[in-house]
Amino acid sequence: MTRRRAASGSGGISSYTTKQGERRYRVVYWYLDANGIKRQTTRRGFTTQKQAVEFSQSVAESVRAGRYVAPERRTFGSYLDSWHAGLRLAESTRSSYEKNIRLHVKPQLGSQRLDRVSPAMLTTLYRQLEASGRHSGKGGLKARTVRYIHTIVHHALADAVREGILVTNPADRAKPPTAMEARAPEMVTWSADQMRGFLDTVSRERLHPLWLLLATTGVRRGEALGLRWKDVDLDARRAVIRQTVTAISGRVHLRSTTKTGKTRVVDLDTETASVLRAHKASQAQERLAAGERWVDHGLVFTKDDSRLGTGGAPGDPLHPERLTRTLQRRIRAYNMSKGTEPLPVIGPHGLRHTWATLAMAAGIHPKIVQERLGHASIAITLDLYSHVTPTMQSGAAQQVAELFTSPI
Repeated sequence: MTRRRAASGSGGISSYTTKQGERRYRVVYWYLDANGIKRQTTRRGFTTQKQAVEFSQSVAESVRAGRYVAPERRTFGSYLDSWHAGLRLAESTRSSYEKNIRLHVKPQLGSQRLDRVSPAMLTTLYRQLEASGRHSGKGGLKARTVRYIHTIVHHALADAVREGILVTNPADRAKPPTAMEARAPEMVTWSADQMRGFLDTVSRERLHPLWLLLATTGVRRGEALGLRWKDVDLDARRAVIRQTVTAISGRVHLRSTTKTGKTRVVDLDTETASVLRAHKASQAQERLAAGERWVDHGLVFTKDDSRLGTGGAPGDPLHPERLTRTLQRRIRAYNMSKGTEPLPVIGPHGLRHTWATLAMAAGIHPKIVQERLGHASIAITLDLYSHVTPTMQSGAAQQVAELFTSPI
């Protein structure tokens, strides 16, 4: 192990070599504890001398200004647990934070002292997750997922700084996947002919009304699963989206609100209203056959005796994640039976994107598309479906020009 005194005025800084042969820097400094007793402590893990000097100078300034925070003795894992317990977030978001902390952060850094978590440690964590972070042990996590984990860690450590537990946020200088690397995958949709072919093939299947509703309205998966008969007016061909179904830690929950917290009205086309009417009659027969076992949530789409899985009862809501897998299996079966150019395998959200893409391409005003999809603002709609804009611009250019130019 080598030691080297830093430049004058930078504090007690020295270099050392890790077991992996990498050079790192430590800062040794003095501070007064809450009882006014002078104590010495060390901060390790700086990847450059400049980082160590900056930290040493920030500590010295904090001590002079009376803002210094004494070293935190608890572990990073225990801090994350208490931090997570105090969060005020939507239950699904809280569950997502807990899962990522438990599976991907605590196994590597949970036992590390909170005040010794360094940018280098976090960067190493992110690279490990990209290489072999899957809980099953089969491969690494996507860059988008790792960047999301970094967002959670940064949020937690920023709160530690704000609360006076840490002096600086090591996540500020860590190196997660870039925004470009973590960009969302390219949106996959179907053409109108592909949609028609699939819906015709599944027209006699129990879930056909659900696939049709998703395809013709653009509602979210959870909104379709949370739709109640009392919110559907088949005569007026109208549905009110009031609630949603979510899966939290694998369990299904009915939420009495939408993603944006607002209800909205979605008009139905004639075919969809007719199919839902027939589905209502069919569901009444299922309910009669189930008798007392039927659990009445008033839902349009429910479990039946063949779809109970590992639990639940007839009438219970369908599991959203299992629904996605069901659709994808059905698409693969469709592709095998047709033997033609295969359909891209999409989930319910792909049906939503397909509706929006076809609507924009057909010249439907973006404001109407936004309201139907339930986006919080039209900017979101325009950003998501900007890939349709070139075609729209071309048509607009010709139409407007023809208003005041003479044909050649």
